[in-house]
Amino acid sequence: METSSLSLQTQENRMRYASDKNEEKRARERRQNLLHLIHDYLRQEGFFETSEYLKKEAKLSMDIKVCDNIDLDSILACYSDYYLSKFNKLPKICKKVDNPTSIHQENIGNRKEKCKKPLKRFDSNESQRDKKLGLPETNQDLELTIIPISDKMKKLQYSEVNDLYSEIAEGKFTKKLRPINDLYPTNSEWREIADTITNEIISSNLNVSWSDICGLENCKKLLQEALIYPIKYPEIFTGKFASWRGILLYGPPGTGKTMLAKAVATECQSTFFNITASSLISKWRGESEKYIRVLCDLAIYHSPSIIFIDEIDWTMSGDDDYSGKLSEPARRFRAEFLARLDGLISMEKDNVVLLTATNTPWHLDAALLRRLDKHIFVDLPNENARREILKYYTEPSLHGHKDFEKVVANTEYYSGSDMKKLCKEAWMAQMRIYVAARERESITNIPQSPQLINSVTLLQEAQNIVLPTARHLD
Repeated sequence: METSSLSLQTQENRMRYASDKNEEKRARERRQNLLHLIHDYLRQEGFFETSEYLKKEAKLSMDIKVCDNIDLDSILACYSDYYLSKFNKLPKICKKVDNPTSIHQENIGNRKEKCKKPLKRFDSNESQRDKKLGLPETNQDLELTIIPISDKMKKLQYSEVNDLYSEIAEGKFTKKLRPINDLYPTNSEWREIADTITNEIISSNLNVSWSDICGLENCKKLLQEALIYPIKYPEIFTGKFASWRGILLYGPPGTGKTMLAKAVATECQSTFFNITASSLISKWRGESEKYIRVLCDLAIYHSPSIIFIDEIDWTMSGDDDYSGKLSEPARRFRAEFLARLDGLISMEKDNVVLLTATNTPWHLDAALLRRLDKHIFVDLPNENARREILKYYTEPSLHGHKDFEKVVANTEYYSGSDMKKLCKEAWMAQMRIYVAARERESITNIPQSPQLINSVTLLQEAQNIVLPTARHLD
């Protein structure tokens, strides 16, 4: 019995040893095949020098090549398809790192590269000769080139600093955002959502100032009181009467609501979130609520900040809510959205403002309207505003003409967008005359193409083509 048990144990040990050897052999072959795949992929992409360095360092055999039906791209594609079919989402292959230098050093480990060429001996004669010629001083032992800062370079640096100060004075300098490492860890699910929401922050200068908007003086004044003055004079908006935290811009389409929001993003020194439906709506269950939570957390983290939602009627509709037509995900989205808005409004220390715009305020939910405590009506441009718009697109010689004033009077129900369409239609009619003259070969002396409208008749003819879009809303 003892002999049979020993033989069984010996046989088991042999099988385990053979299995370990086979597994080690397969792992070694897998690593070798991976190197050949990388070498073949580098050559396919045109990185010939890198592929040669890899072949030398990995000591790849010359008599082995990748099969015709195998490549690294197809393997990665098959893996992505498998991962998508199993987990219903694509795999995350790469990720951002906070400190690339430290990660690079960790990957290298303690390996030290051998010096392939001997160090050059220091020659004092060459050093003296370089100083006479004005060449940069070189330390051969450290392989560093020391370049002194000359007076010319100092002047260049001073000019760059002056340019920086001028950009700050003109409002062109973009605000740098705080890193969100303290808010969400790098590899967490919330961090991925935060990165998506961060992409909606407007960091570039939109170059739209208050003076670029013709008319709407009352709207601009109210927005300054709600958005600029609380940041500029915080001691005023304390106590029982705090600043407005929810603002609704409503009015006919094309009256300049989005233009006002762009001016706010340019003039206000705040973090500006431009939120659309694609930023918050997700087809996965519970994801939209997470996006709302992360949006509010980021707005508080980057305060003072402004959350702008254009066409806010896409978020929730009062008619559907009271009629019971809302689905379960829509109800959960509505509840989370309203609860987070309550949280933003109640935090007086965190300067976060919700700026919204809509063309149909009567479709908004009553609970949402309650949280938007300031409603600003953006009306159609008055006569003075329409006159300023026409002056911007026409020649100065036409501004005192009687027919010019008739055009101003006849555009009573035109919005700002309609006025721009009217001027563009008149300018295109003017360009047709110019292009027809250019097409004739007999005419050689053709004047330069005009950049402004030079005829009131063209504006009157364009009125028959461009009609007011908001006439029925009056």
